[in-house]
Amino acid sequence: MTLLEQARTLKEGLGYLETVSDNGEEVRELHEQKRTLRALTEPLNLSRQSVLRLRSGNVQVELPESLVGEVVKLATDVRRKMEKKPGPQTLKSGKEWSTLLDKMRTLNKTLEASGKSGWKAYVVEKITSDPPGTIKSRTADTTENRQRIREYEVIYTRLQQIGQSLPSDVAAISEVETLSLSLSAAYGKIDFDVPEAVRLFLDGANSATGAPLSLLTEEVLDWLKCRQEDGLYSVRARVN
Repeated sequence: MTLLEQARTLKEGLGYLETVSDNGEEVRELHEQKRTLRALTEPLNLSRQSVLRLRSGNVQVELPESLVGEVVKLATDVRRKMEKKPGPQTLKSGKEWSTLLDKMRTLNKTLEASGKSGWKAYVVEKITSDPPGTIKSRTADTTENRQRIREYEVIYTRLQQIGQSLPSDVAAISEVETLSLSLSAAYGKIDFDVPEAVRLFLDGANSATGAPLSLLTEEVLDWLKCRQEDGLYSVRARVN
């Protein structure tokens, strides 16, 4: 019997005792114990589903096998005690019940953290190129490059956002695959093959002070004319 099956059986048993008991105080205790168990079981189930979803999509998520084993054993022990002697006092005797609740809380946090870590690592692995800022520093600030880098940055940012929280469905895994391919395609469109003289001129031209005329060499002019970008720049007297 799995952990969640154990918890469900135990919760159903508490619910049954709650309905048949004629002791008001006992009913209140049973109701509180059932509520406590449900409050732990529901998020634990969500964490479990999230981890299974990731693993089904080939996302590597480390499972705390030993902790799961501990919780399953505790749940089994508590259930058997309740079967032998039903009642809220049975749960209070010994440390199994309180330890079970503590271990379930720990397991839920561990599963959630493991899922987030595995998912983030998976998304990061799909980003196979540099951050937009790094790309900007390595390319010439041309009109085409600005547009292409903007497109690249949109995809890059989206991938980073997706990696920050666990996906609610398997569609997110497919989206990451699609975005990864789109990012590679966008990266391939960026022009890194720019002569050093051209890069220096463009960096200067797009700065606050502009580029000195000494940077506007024949090589730079020819490069701009070939791309029909020579008309984008004008010569102005510098005011000191």
